Amino acid sequence: QATAGQFLSHPIAMSKAVLCDRIGAFADSLRLGVAPDIGTLPKGSLRVRVACAGLSFPDLLQVEGKYQIKRQPPFVPVEEVAGEVLEVAADVADTWKVGDRVAGWAAQDCESKLRGGLAEEALLQAASCQRIPDGVRYEAAVALERNYDVTHHALHRVARLQRGETLLILGASGACGMAAIDLAKAAGARVVACASSVEKLEACRLAGADKTIDYESGGKDGFLTALKAERVYGSIDVVFDPVGGKYAETAFKALGFGGRFVIFGFAAGGTNPKAAFPNFPINLLLMRGQQILGSQGRAGHEAIQEMMNMVANGTLKPVYDASYRLDGFRKAFEVLASRKAVGKVVVTIDCADQATLTSKL
Repeated sequence: QATAGQFLSHPIAMSKAVLCDRIGAFADSLRLGVAPDIGTLPKGSLRVRVACAGLSFPDLLQVEGKYQIKRQPPFVPVEEVAGEVLEVAADVADTWKVGDRVAGWAAQDCESKLRGGLAEEALLQAASCQRIPDGVRYEAAVALERNYDVTHHALHRVARLQRGETLLILGASGACGMAAIDLAKAAGARVVACASSVEKLEACRLAGADKTIDYESGGKDGFLTALKAERVYGSIDVVFDPVGGKYAETAFKALGFGGRFVIFGFAAGGTNPKAAFPNFPINLLLMRGQQILGSQGRAGHEAIQEMMNMVANGTLKPVYDASYRLDGFRKAFEVLASRKAVGKVVVTIDCADQATLTSKL
């Protein structure tokens, strides 16, 4: 029997991967090629055969050099990964074993290059990994790793959302917006979902939203009129805002007395987040006893494992966009960049042993 630290399953011949050769626009910086061998595992890492990878906006920003965490090319992008363990570093062999179904965050190799999820094999940080319970799909598990993790933190630790309160979600059809709908309904809150098209709003309704509002359905006065027409203006307890810009300013005005506005991101600015910084009438904080709160953090290991179990028992139902294959990675990035995705953008990996992986879904 092989010992920890040895390669405990056959490597994929000519392992395919998406490589970022230089920092810049994703259309010019990414290519499908052959990944260099991962080599010796760094301490605290797992080598996994990738089942799927979950794209998030920070992945796009990293490729374009606009994220706070800078990567030195060449590297394999996308940090959220789910798959099956092939090899275990010796220092974590008491915790993990070959064959474990896991979801976690990508790790760097011994040359400090990210070995992310857009590949047939990836490296994961063992400390970040969660075991995937039986009955939970890899796609659902990978959605929990970032989107549900950070959204849970925003709603429960930052906003302190309570049962019976009303939550208004901007960009509700996106990955974090859909996570917010799911988590809020599980917590007994009332959800008002806001998005930009009939198709996106229908997806929000199917995900459990109590009310759906099109930003522009109010005619020339737009979002403000729509909020008043739906009789939610002035009665919102919490706003969850991953979008920013003019819609954030209007949603802030819709808060009730003592309302909390959670700043979660500035997606309306695309790859120029500063363009979506909202201009709030902060006098309302004093007049109405309201709060503007920034959310920067994660729910953590125990909360994610609890959410995994909630997926297994049907309490939570992560929504993901139609899966893309590895050779369709450009389309996945395009959907992410254009904010056309509904739920999580997932890339599934089509390798020789994919049947082994999918048989366990």
